Amino acid sequence: MCSAKSAIVRRGGSVPRFGASSLATGVLLFTLLAGAAGLRADSVTTLGTMPISADTIVANGFGTLLTLPVIAEEVAGEWQAGSTILLVAPAGFEFDPNQITAVIFGDIVLLDNTPPHGTAFVTFNVVTASTGASQIGFSGVRLRHVTDPNCTAGERADITVTCSGGNNLNVSTQLIDVTVVAGFATRLGFVQQPTNTVAGGVISPAVTVEVLDQCDNLATTSTALVAMAIGTNPGGGTLSGTTARNAVAGLATFNDLSINKTGTGYTLAASSAVLTGATSVTFNITPAAATHLGFVQQPTNTVAGVAISPAVTVQILDAFENRVTTSTASIAMAIGTNPGGGTLSGTTPRNAVAGLATFNDLSINKTGTGYTLAASSTGLTSATSMAFNITPAAAHHLGFVQQPTNAVAGVVISPAVTVEVLDAFNNRVTWWSSSVTMAIGTNPGGGTLSGTTTRNAVAGLATFNDLSIDTPGVGYTLAATSAGLTGANSASFNITPAAATHLGFVQQPTNTVAGYPISPAVTVEILDAFNNRVTWSSSSVTMAIGTNPGGGTLNGTTTRNAVAGLATFNDLSIDTPGVGYTLAASSAGLTGANSASFNITTIIDHLAFIIQPVNTAAGSALPPVVVAGFDALNNLVTTWTGPVTLTLGMNPPGGILHGTTTRNAVAGLATFTDLWIDRAGCGYTLHAAAPGALPADSLAFCITPGPAFGLVFTVQPVSTPLGAPLLVQVAIVDSFGNVVVNDDRAISLALQDNPCGATLYGTTALLSVNGLATWTAIHGLNITVPCTGYALQASHSGPPFGGSDTVVSAAFNILLTLGDLNCDGHVNFNDINPFVLAITSAAQYALAYPNCNRNFADCNHDGVVDFDDINPFVAILSGGG
Repeated sequence: MCSAKSAIVRRGGSVPRFGASSLATGVLLFTLLAGAAGLRADSVTTLGTMPISADTIVANGFGTLLTLPVIAEEVAGEWQAGSTILLVAPAGFEFDPNQITAVIFGDIVLLDNTPPHGTAFVTFNVVTASTGASQIGFSGVRLRHVTDPNCTAGERADITVTCSGGNNLNVSTQLIDVTVVAGFATRLGFVQQPTNTVAGGVISPAVTVEVLDQCDNLATTSTALVAMAIGTNPGGGTLSGTTARNAVAGLATFNDLSINKTGTGYTLAASSAVLTGATSVTFNITPAAATHLGFVQQPTNTVAGVAISPAVTVQILDAFENRVTTSTASIAMAIGTNPGGGTLSGTTPRNAVAGLATFNDLSINKTGTGYTLAASSTGLTSATSMAFNITPAAAHHLGFVQQPTNAVAGVVISPAVTVEVLDAFNNRVTWWSSSVTMAIGTNPGGGTLSGTTTRNAVAGLATFNDLSIDTPGVGYTLAATSAGLTGANSASFNITPAAATHLGFVQQPTNTVAGYPISPAVTVEILDAFNNRVTWSSSSVTMAIGTNPGGGTLNGTTTRNAVAGLATFNDLSIDTPGVGYTLAASSAGLTGANSASFNITTIIDHLAFIIQPVNTAAGSALPPVVVAGFDALNNLVTTWTGPVTLTLGMNPPGGILHGTTTRNAVAGLATFTDLWIDRAGCGYTLHAAAPGALPADSLAFCITPGPAFGLVFTVQPVSTPLGAPLLVQVAIVDSFGNVVVNDDRAISLALQDNPCGATLYGTTALLSVNGLATWTAIHGLNITVPCTGYALQASHSGPPFGGSDTVVSAAFNILLTLGDLNCDGHVNFNDINPFVLAITSAAQYALAYPNCNRNFADCNHDGVVDFDDINPFVAILSGGG
């Protein structure tokens, strides 16, 4: 048989390697291959398969005994002496060499264990060749895996039998084909793991679980019932769908599973009655589409005006109450239920961050029990918070609850005035019990507040039930205060008088001139028991003299009806002087009143000049001027000693009044002895004034100039074009600068400053008229040399003055204006004809322009007026000269 009949067990395909601990139950099948090369079908006595339990094919342990097919020689004597029959274990497995024996059917002699067997192979030596056809079988064959289990269903392995020596040495023939099939179902495993899914959405692809043997082979015949549940549950979710499915061909498919709560790291747990369960890989449940809002941190009870803390937070939720962490929607916050009529302050709306909007600065300014907040966002169902309360903030100020009302003087104000203690937002601080003090604020009547003015607050409210004010007035206010708090002022109210009881003088009579009305007008008021004016009374009041030291008579309207409780006597007078008069007021049914004492006197009424000012020279004292004080009947008031002040009334020349202008009267007369005025002129008047008297004005008078004192230039010479006349005026003046109009004498002019040695031409001496010597153009006063810094000196003929007999003018210049041939001060086309006349005929030019200088035509500055001056003249006309 060794000629071509050695057999192998073929191993096919790659084999996954598992550790011993993960070994699953399976069966190793040895399949005899018929028709192999050189092997006839009848060479093997048994055909079919031989199962091997994978449970026993583990490291360090041999499996159960295997029965291999019997191999037969095809021809007798094929197995020669010296031949070797080698049984080779499948790759990755080894034999138990001490157990394997060969069973000979025929005359072959085998020596076991020569040479010694190995674990991967067993060697049998043929000692004696067979004489007939023989058969060989193997017993005690057990296998174990060398390292890891190798029992994946569908894998193929081989056992090889090799013959060597004899007639056909070293011939290996495939003996048996080995196939691994699944064993008994032992556990579950996930084929399609769950994937990340939105809350409430079906997990897709469908989760599938397989039934496996211990070698992880799919038990395709299994129909076990597999149950599915949540394993790790980070979101506290609920698994929905068909959670128990029967396996079909070893696979259980769950195609409608969903979880309603978001979470990271969910797992599913598959279980079956007698099988080891399986846990899926982790997966996440993410939120579904946003549908509504929900409060996370509800608003808590808070003090008015203080930010609600912890910060109110609102989340954006899907239909399964999962926060939609991807949303950044804008969320607005408002008051829902508003028991206190409060206003919500703070930042609203807010954008959500990871599906959460935080409102960290919300506050409500009004107290109330049962507030709610309402959160809203476009496209989402809004949410209303739980109820919460706003309590008062710290006590801050006072406020009037019941304002004071109009009351009668001395009568308790009713209803009782009440004051509340408020926080900064005008909420009553109901826990406040400190004291509150009441006083008058605005006091138009100067009244006094009576009653219990300090009360302790009860539940933040202080009640004042016995307050009264004793004096009438319109516009009273009350002021409430409490330590550490801002006080409050009430609305205004009025206190009206009580019943009338007596009279009283408001305006006492004053010292008055005999026959004159007593002023201010005497007034009497009708009073109640608290000395308040009874403003509603219109009773008749009569006035008479009480004490009468001068025996005078009271004149005027002595009976007046009161108006608003006040009787006014505006025309009373007494005709006889006296010291210590009094008046007595009376009215039916009332206690009368006597005035304070007063005097009746006489007084100055007006002033008058009894010695008028007269014409006087400037600087000389006026003859004495006398002013007298008279009463209203034009009698000199000899007792008057008051001051009298004189000023200039009419003052046409603008003079100044010198001397002592204020004098005290002596026996009614004020005498002024040293008055004088510096400016000459007519129409002066003096104005006399005194306190309490009508002023007076004097008759008009004149001030004449004083004696001649010197000369002055009243018209100064000014810079003048060459050849143009100088215009000058010189006056004869007194020491005050007044022109002495009655002094006429000759005035002469000469050059005082003459820097260019020029000559003054024209009329240089004139006889003054009314004190003035005036040089006009007709006098031809001029200087023929242009130069800078000329000055004139004026002198006079006649007796010397009291001051200076000469005067020098201001400096002036003689200007050379070339081309101005008509002497109008301008060089223009109007000078062309005069220029032509000047260069053609000096005589005709002098005749035509007697006040001009022909030298103005010397435009080339050569000292000669001729035709050579034409071009320079044209240049001057065109602006280039």
